[in-house]
Amino acid sequence: MPEKIKSVTVCLEGQKQVYRPGDEVRGYWTLTSEKEFTTKGILSTFQGVAFVKWTEYNWNKRFEDDEYISYEVYCKNTVQLHGRGDTSENIQPGVYKYPFKYRIPLRLPSSFEGSKGAIRYMIQVRIRRPIPFPDVTRYKCITVLEEIDVNDACYKNPRCYKKDCQVPKALGFGNAGKVELWGKIDRSAYCPGEQIALSIVVKNDSTQNLGKIKAQLMQYVTFIGNAKEEYANSTIKVITSNSELVAGKVINWDYQLILIDGIPATIERPTCQCISVRYVLEVIVSVPLFTGSDMKLIFPVTIGTVPFGKSLKATSQSQAAGIQVTDVSKAITYTSCNKGWRPFNQSSTSRNFPNMTYTPMCAYAVNYKYKNVTTAPKPKQNVTASAKSNAATNTPSNVASATRLSTNPTTRVTKTSTPPPTKTVSTSNTSIRVTNSTTPTALQPSAPQLETLSKQTGATGTGQHQPATNNLPNSGSVSAAANSQVEGSISPPSYEEAMGLPDSSVNDNSDDDEEDAGVYYMIIRFSKDIMEDFLSFVKNNKKLLEIQNGRLIFKTIKPYKSIGNWPKGKHVVLLSFPSKKEASDWITTSPGIQETKWLKNSDIVVTGVKEQFQSGKTMVTISEISMIEENVEAVTRYRNLIENILRPLRIAHGGILSVNTPKYAVLQGTWRTGAKSKLSIMAWPDITAVKNYKSSIAELQAVIDELKPKCMIIHNSATFDIANISIEESQGEDATSTS
Repeated sequence: MPEKIKSVTVCLEGQKQVYRPGDEVRGYWTLTSEKEFTTKGILSTFQGVAFVKWTEYNWNKRFEDDEYISYEVYCKNTVQLHGRGDTSENIQPGVYKYPFKYRIPLRLPSSFEGSKGAIRYMIQVRIRRPIPFPDVTRYKCITVLEEIDVNDACYKNPRCYKKDCQVPKALGFGNAGKVELWGKIDRSAYCPGEQIALSIVVKNDSTQNLGKIKAQLMQYVTFIGNAKEEYANSTIKVITSNSELVAGKVINWDYQLILIDGIPATIERPTCQCISVRYVLEVIVSVPLFTGSDMKLIFPVTIGTVPFGKSLKATSQSQAAGIQVTDVSKAITYTSCNKGWRPFNQSSTSRNFPNMTYTPMCAYAVNYKYKNVTTAPKPKQNVTASAKSNAATNTPSNVASATRLSTNPTTRVTKTSTPPPTKTVSTSNTSIRVTNSTTPTALQPSAPQLETLSKQTGATGTGQHQPATNNLPNSGSVSAAANSQVEGSISPPSYEEAMGLPDSSVNDNSDDDEEDAGVYYMIIRFSKDIMEDFLSFVKNNKKLLEIQNGRLIFKTIKPYKSIGNWPKGKHVVLLSFPSKKEASDWITTSPGIQETKWLKNSDIVVTGVKEQFQSGKTMVTISEISMIEENVEAVTRYRNLIENILRPLRIAHGGILSVNTPKYAVLQGTWRTGAKSKLSIMAWPDITAVKNYKSSIAELQAVIDELKPKCMIIHNSATFDIANISIEESQGEDATSTS
């Protein structure tokens, strides 16, 4: 940025982060100049685009690598904030505010970020400078969510499927018998924060011993470029049975609850022609090698943007005095996606698509409560009780039996019609000069407004999904008062009820979720006095990092506290690579890197990634712990507490568990304390989010303090303020983001 222009920031009305088609985007850009400078005009543009780009290696050395690109424009509206564009004008030192207002069209796909493409909605300001000065450009990304209401009738009915297959004997010689699988989910559309109620009955009438039963929520993304399709798959959630399906055994899951993390919404054609995002719940019966392929039952699942029991029409005008009133019980809350997205590190100057990291947001149900549903018939069971069959049952509350599966019809899901597109509307406003004013700071993502978390129960009930019943505000209260009623009122379910949810024969521990394939983090720890040596090397040898497809994510800038044997005065930087090999090659094969001071005095580890790091985070805690597996009861209780209470609240408050694994490799120095120690990286938006989270679990603090020492040993831990530097390394000086 030119020295004459000190800062360019944006402020959205109400610090709003999520919008719906038809909403109006209001705000203003703030320009602060210390000296007089010349401009040919200031432009503001709102645009919604989908951009797909990837390259494939061309084995013919005479040609360049094949490049696949597609591009869609959903809306683009530019207004002149200052000047006429044909003549130059001098702007005096001071602080200037330029208001803007845009209307979002009706028919738009939801925001999405993937490895090979993205759907982005951006507000851009461009300060045009006369030659030879470069233009100054800033971007602000917002999330736009298509209306997918899980309350629609087409999604409410349970979905039942049945499958059976013949199991061959070893090497395929002969028939070993039959395996029958019946499954049901309570409905076909959910929002993040809600739970899928899965019921299955698996009967092994063969002579072969089969493996464990696994249920996994999968995301399948299709990118289309130059009429070619490229696919990316991600595992969102996995639960497995603790016991195998041996010959003659029946496994029965009754309404096993599967929590949905913060993930992007479903995107289908024709809303977007170059990116599609779909989800399925897969129930898999593992078949041993050389016996046959795994048996799989597939439930298509739609991820919506309007949670169960909520409404987009929760805000209305009071008839008494025209005062806006918010129905707190129907209001929708939002949080950043912690899974199902990947950074898209491509750009296009001609298409005005910048290379930047943005984390899309999603509607998140923090008060979802489920009661068992009995609307769909279950298969009839002939009970022949025995001690052996009771031991084989997957749920303690159920009676194991030899089961006859009855065929259940499959219900088709119909699509709702999409409203026709409308033209964009914007209003240009004249600039307002402000003198003797402080410079606005860059915006941080605002914490979501969190609603009361109702108690979750697994007992039999009325067979209904029960949304929270909050008291409505008085008609005379304004929406701000209603919103303040929502904030800080989060209360978790009681410990006894939460601990009664899990099935002891089902492994529902999120620590065992699969890591994000194709992403590895390198953590480098060294003393603060050599941080500049590292940053200088990366800046001067940027191409060496790009050769290995590496990306600098953050550096620590201020320590809060440390626990255990964390080395005194040590700071950390985090880098991202597509593979362990590329991470290792960067520090072993890059010219001149072995002679650097920072490499000779650092501890380096490489680890897999569970949740992508988000650019809006400003605090991080890095820990190394060991679980005391001998205390089986305490470990089980603590993991259930994490899964059923702490994890959903952590996601709702914007916290992410980016790394949590014992499978990390030490490339240099000393880091691993124990043979079975786990490395974890927890990140938060700011200190306020941490305090709100701790306040929401205050009633459970005594239970946590009791279980924690029995379950884990904290070898070392440190908390830091961090500075996100991925944008500084990947963007030019005059094309940065304010997100």
